Amino acid sequence: MPPPRTSGWAMAAIFCSSALCCPVLTLLGPLIALRALVQTKAAPERFAGRGMAKAAVAIGLIATVIQFVALTWWNRHARQPMIHGPMQEFVAGQRGDWDAVRAGFSGDGALSSDAELKAFFDEVNHRCGRLLEITQRTADPKQAASDSFALRIPYTMKFETGAFDADALFEMRREGRVAFVLRWKWVRIVDPRDGDLVYPSSAQPPPVIPDPSSASAPAASP
Repeated sequence: MPPPRTSGWAMAAIFCSSALCCPVLTLLGPLIALRALVQTKAAPERFAGRGMAKAAVAIGLIATVIQFVALTWWNRHARQPMIHGPMQEFVAGQRGDWDAVRAGFSGDGALSSDAELKAFFDEVNHRCGRLLEITQRTADPKQAASDSFALRIPYTMKFETGAFDADALFEMRREGRVAFVLRWKWVRIVDPRDGDLVYPSSAQPPPVIPDPSSASAPAASP
């Protein structure tokens, strides 16, 4: 009698479970492995690979848990902030919680004095009123900054007095060997009439020419 051959289900299971870059495959891996276990148990004289199938179950489950945790972390700390912009920081600033604003920024924005923060948000409140909503301008491309781990993202900021074009630099920077810092580097509210509002004041965002149909574009002369 010929020796049993390795189950194709077991080989497929170990391949899928080891595909760490694809959550769908790592989820399928343990399911395929169960089929391999049934096959090798029903006909052990024909099919080998039971140990491989058990390994695929373990690897697939561990990989799925790791991927779930990683994707959840990324969604909370990167994707959602980039979609909604520095909303939390502005809400905190408009109620005078300077520490919460600094916690959302890196660089000079994290080191600004209470006086600088108060001056910035007093001017925002005077010109714009209370912030109601921030939406990402999906029609405009995100622009990578000179740092490959930073994205300049365009937004529309809706205040009590109206809507303004804005942009912000979202920085993903490594601190130490494993820790990552995901913070805002700067934010700018485009105001063609009275001048742009930029925080922190030391930031030097690249020039922006608002689109004529954009929220901040001045009205056409009659």
